[in-house]
Amino acid sequence: MKLGAVVSVLNQHTPPSLSEDWDNTGLLVEPCKKLEVSKILLTNDLTEIVTSEAIQSKAQLVIAYHPPIFSPIKRITQSSAKERILLDCIRHDIAIYSPHSSLDNIQGGLGDWMVTAFNGVGGTHEVSILKPNPLKDTIGAGRRVTFSQKVPLDKCVELIKSFLGLKEVRLALPDLKEGVTQHVIGSVCMCPGSGASVLRGTSGDLYWTGELSHHDVLDAISKGKSVVLCEHSNTERGYLFLYRDALLEMLERKVEIIISKTDKEPLSIV
Repeated sequence: MKLGAVVSVLNQHTPPSLSEDWDNTGLLVEPCKKLEVSKILLTNDLTEIVTSEAIQSKAQLVIAYHPPIFSPIKRITQSSAKERILLDCIRHDIAIYSPHSSLDNIQGGLGDWMVTAFNGVGGTHEVSILKPNPLKDTIGAGRRVTFSQKVPLDKCVELIKSFLGLKEVRLALPDLKEGVTQHVIGSVCMCPGSGASVLRGTSGDLYWTGELSHHDVLDAISKGKSVVLCEHSNTERGYLFLYRDALLEMLERKVEIIISKTDKEPLSIV
């Protein structure tokens, strides 16, 4: 497929207009050549090692969930990894596209994916959007799932760990007189990545996201909420497998789509 045709499909699925105001989404790097796209590399973060993987795999397009161009760039030299990545992609005629917060917000995106961690528990679920998009209130940032039957906190934590494939998460608790195993959760507010601006001030018994500041955690537990933090990209990367399947269907399987093998969360618990 021609690059323009691929980008058109991507923009229909994750319109840049539905991204957050602070974001930078859509086609970020367009090579001089009119590309025919036969292989796409999906990644959460476009690092130098992932860029090398894209070059070696002969991908013509990288779809990076996090936009590698975010803050304004005044020059492109060899002085920083971000600049070197852009130069390497331009040199090898690799286009770069980022869906970021548009992919968080759409129906069937990362927000809805996180809700499925609790499938099969808590009776019926009522799902709502924490911050609806002003242009379309059926989409938006963050999700709240409310259970018809409360779920033990330790069960919620185990479900999150299993869903993300993690052995450990960070857990902050309010003063629980009944203890963790007896404490029950009626609702969970969740947001992928860094969730403070979305979760702050929302009603829910448990906050689940990638990262919060120390003071946001203190504020949450002071209000009786528990907090589960999983590190930023651990709450995002697993969605790439669903995203690949959706893209293959939308692109009528005319291109090969591979998921980066070198992309990973930079932080680990040791």
